[in-house]
Amino acid sequence: MERQNFIQKINPKILAVVLLFFIVFIIMALLSLFKSPKTSNKNAPEVFPTPTLVPIQIPEGAQIPTPVIKTAPNVLINRLGDVTFGIINKTFPKKVKLYTFTPTAIETVNAQTIARSLLFATPGKQLSTNDGQAISFQEGPKSLIFYLGKGNIQYFSGAQVGVRTVGSEKDVIDSAQAFLKTFDSYAQNLSANPSLISYLVGSGNTRLVSRFEDADYYDVPFSQKINDLTLYVQLANPARAHVLVNKSKQITKATLNTPDILTAVKDVGIISIDDAKNKIIDNEGTIVSYGAGDQFETTLPVPDRTIFVSVELGYLNDNINYTLYPIYIFSGTAFTENQEEKIVVYLPALK
Repeated sequence: MERQNFIQKINPKILAVVLLFFIVFIIMALLSLFKSPKTSNKNAPEVFPTPTLVPIQIPEGAQIPTPVIKTAPNVLINRLGDVTFGIINKTFPKKVKLYTFTPTAIETVNAQTIARSLLFATPGKQLSTNDGQAISFQEGPKSLIFYLGKGNIQYFSGAQVGVRTVGSEKDVIDSAQAFLKTFDSYAQNLSANPSLISYLVGSGNTRLVSRFEDADYYDVPFSQKINDLTLYVQLANPARAHVLVNKSKQITKATLNTPDILTAVKDVGIISIDDAKNKIIDNEGTIVSYGAGDQFETTLPVPDRTIFVSVELGYLNDNINYTLYPIYIFSGTAFTENQEEKIVVYLPALK
């Protein structure tokens, strides 16, 4: 009786508030039973799935796909004129390994680690591009992008040219090599070739110069060898990586392709150097480089004659068929009535 009188004396408004809190507590307790626990960290970087690529397979006895070789963009007609050779006799293997390959996909976690080491503080941004999924970073004028499935990395620092501090090609190469170490396993098995360093001046549209001391920038290419054969890509480019160093010893720009995962298919026969020369004379090669510098985008006249002074056996990275093809690389000079230009021709070397 006393308890009933006590409840009747309680203010109805207070009773309603207490009842409301009790109902809310019960609802929250029930929701927690159906909700899986989740931790939240706003500062944690997003992790994007990395696509898995599979190399093409060439069944035993099947015909090997024809390599895709691109003609230099300034070549109107793929013709060499009268061809002569000033090549010192060289010995090449009669057989080499034929490989299929898969680009090494870039793991998002590794991309985040590399970005932090280059002082990008913000998390990456996911992009869908013509080259597949990518993750990009931006920090002031600096940018860094990873094409995950394609295995390509591009870096731009925005560094301005200052006082000259490089004194030799060794300074330039040392700076480029130190920078590539940032990319860890993605930059393994690379070597710089001092003879292929380009000297550049200007900003935006740069042009080649001939003297080291006149250059504002130095383009250092890094190539890879497989079974002692240099790996080439399209347009006479033997580089898997390029690092642009300015005369102030700063890294301005860098591009890097991750090393391919190789699968040896079989041993294949190679045509002899004499047969290769005859094929060049019969115009079966492809002009992949003609002229240099600011002439590269300008259509040059068809050569009247061409003399080749060097030949090399290498591999062509055909990213259409995902195959490494053996090719001969012929280098020399093309002559017209009023000028002479450097020229490079690829010739498939399969028997």
